[in-house]
Amino acid sequence: MIKFDLESSFLEAVNNIAKEKKLNAEDVIGLIGNEKINKTLDEVAKVIDIKLEEDKDEYLKEHLLDVRSFEERLYLTWSKPLIRLEMIIVMCRELGSEIYKWHIANSCENIKLDVIAKLHAHSIQISCEILQLLKSGFADGAMARWRSLHECAVIARILSHGDEELAEKYEEHKYIDDYKFSKSYAEHSEVLLFEKLDDLSITSIKNKYDSLIKKYGESFSKENGWSYKLFNKKKISFYDLESFSGLDFLRPFYKFSSVRVHVNSKSVTYKLSLSLSYKHRNEEILLSGPSNEGLVDPLQCTSMSLIDTTKSLLSLNPNIDSLVSSKILSLWDDKLKSELIEASESLERKGSVK
Repeated sequence: MIKFDLESSFLEAVNNIAKEKKLNAEDVIGLIGNEKINKTLDEVAKVIDIKLEEDKDEYLKEHLLDVRSFEERLYLTWSKPLIRLEMIIVMCRELGSEIYKWHIANSCENIKLDVIAKLHAHSIQISCEILQLLKSGFADGAMARWRSLHECAVIARILSHGDEELAEKYEEHKYIDDYKFSKSYAEHSEVLLFEKLDDLSITSIKNKYDSLIKKYGESFSKENGWSYKLFNKKKISFYDLESFSGLDFLRPFYKFSSVRVHVNSKSVTYKLSLSLSYKHRNEEILLSGPSNEGLVDPLQCTSMSLIDTTKSLLSLNPNIDSLVSSKILSLWDDKLKSELIEASESLERKGSVK
């Protein structure tokens, strides 16, 4: 598609001149000079740019047809669990909406419900992102997004079992992050050619930060400082929160998803999206696009974490409806697991990416 070999053409021209002038290629390049070469390359780039601009729609037409064809094939294998997850997302969204409407209608001053409702809405949005990534064949990207979804589930569960003060601390901890971000922004804004923060904004952010430290103590300025009273330790990691919530059994998945977020040698050499290919092929595969492999973990983890966050929200309005809704979500999660096994075994039987 976009293919040219200017290097060979250039060297061929240089060698012809060298032969004619009875010089070596290096001398010819030296006579031409770097400035002239760069100007010539600029002109060549402009000519190719015009051609690419004219033909871009035609170039992309074939690519988009390939993408659509791939997604249709993927859907043939994974349609049941994908439909199941989408329905779970819709159910969780409607349940959350009903509780929040009730909260607003009754003018309840309930900071805990308000904060967890925000976490729940965020979880729905992340789940929708994950679903789209999975439909397009990006299991590794979906697993990376699940990392945030798991964090939502952990925090929502802790807050749902805590008091109003804990929820208020979590809500107000965003101002600590604002202060830290403002310092980083001020440090780099000039280099980035960004507009500088005005003195009034800086003072306002700093005053809010100082008032919260005065209110809650120096420990509040630390990462996860909102949860200090739960642990009474200086440094609180996400692993501490995870263990406290009872969701630490998902830690292997969280650690694996972190590999999909941060770049290291493992993240570039091992792909969830090639998990089946590793079994059937000996040669190295450099995956640079979608795959229909590896959907089991992100589908299963997304369902578990979204349902867990929804149950945390439902627990704040305990009634028959909430209890039955929680049980229905668990039933659908079980059905999803069965459909995942069926889809995975179907792909395994094929023995290769289709």
